[in-house]
Amino acid sequence: MRRMISLIALTTCLGCPGITSSDAASTTYSAAFSTQFVESSKYVGGVTLNCQNTYNLIGTVTVVVRSSSESSVVGDGKVNAQENWVSVSGSGCLAGPSRSTTGDWTADLAGPASQFGFTVQRVGSESFVITTAYTFAGVLSGNSVTGTIRLTQTGRGITGGTVVSSSDGSASVAVTLR
Repeated sequence: MRRMISLIALTTCLGCPGITSSDAASTTYSAAFSTQFVESSKYVGGVTLNCQNTYNLIGTVTVVVRSSSESSVVGDGKVNAQENWVSVSGSGCLAGPSRSTTGDWTADLAGPASQFGFTVQRVGSESFVITTAYTFAGVLSGNSVTGTIRLTQTGRGITGGTVVSSSDGSASVAVTLR
């Protein structure tokens, strides 16, 4: 009888101290995504340039659910993505750099099964500071998660020594994670 009670406690107490995700069953949902992302930039120095760089945004969003209820989803969300430069428009404008989101872009999930999500963000440390954020919002229903992944990117600072620069862009794409 004592062993049966211990087993029941392990399977129903995912939030108990000492019980980690490797100790309990979790469900992983994942989906690939792709869309175009347009970044608008303005450079003010001797002349003013207004530029637009277009990127193909491709990546994967993953959600690991350790437990869920009507009131909360417990787990982690992760994004891996690549921004591949495609084209530039604007007189005197240069191609933007391709960028990748690799490494530990992971955050805790927050919210109920009917509307949960996560945000991962990085802030650069150069003289031109780029802030990149991916936000996922979704609904857990049955064997899938439906939602939206959104990239928001802003940049502010000095380029080329004296040119004050700014850049902004965002893109959203609907995804179904299975």
